[in-house]
Amino acid sequence: NTNGGDAGSTASQNINYLASANLTTNGFTKTGYTFASWNTQADGLGTDINDGASYTMSSASNVTLYAKWALNTYTITFNADGGSGTNTTQTIEHNVSENLDTNPFTKTGYSFAGWATTSGGSVAYSEGASYTGTSNASLYAQWTVNAYTITFNTNGGDAGSTASQNINYGASANLTSNGFTKTGYTFAGWNTQADGLGTDISDGASYTMSSASNVTLYAKWTVN
Repeated sequence: NTNGGDAGSTASQNINYLASANLTTNGFTKTGYTFASWNTQADGLGTDINDGASYTMSSASNVTLYAKWALNTYTITFNADGGSGTNTTQTIEHNVSENLDTNPFTKTGYSFAGWATTSGGSVAYSEGASYTGTSNASLYAQWTVNAYTITFNTNGGDAGSTASQNINYGASANLTSNGFTKTGYTFAGWNTQADGLGTDISDGASYTMSSASNVTLYAKWTVN
């Protein structure tokens, strides 16, 4: 008896009284389930009998064996796809919906954008989205590059302004030209430290955003 299965067939089998024979191999299937065994009761609370097991006809009457079905459990594998961290997994039963596990990965200079079903693909599931299990699956982290702000500090200048500038992580751009002035002084470039002891950067120079954080550059002044 298919007992809820939705496809396939298993031929009936004749065995002489008190004789033994290996049972016909199960041919039934049930979507989302795996065949577990036969059972002498439809509710599965009778005696389990393995697929293809030797069966002795100890009953002097016809016998019905009922398919037992085990609900499938599927594994979702989370891939960093360019990020840092070890792949993790989550298990979901067939046709059960659960919220996806929180993203465990990081990528310097990038923000997590969601999960794609292929490496480098489009985002299909957001962080913590509901996911329904239908098969084993792999999900791939997708990343959006961060833009960081360069703030220009007048560092003692007494007039003018220089607008802040945004540059994507890992990208390069020419710096906004200095707009500050300081009476009695000439602008000498930018420096990564207010005391001028850091790295010098020329006015309008190409700047690569190698830091995964906002940056402040300080005006340097040369007395006239």
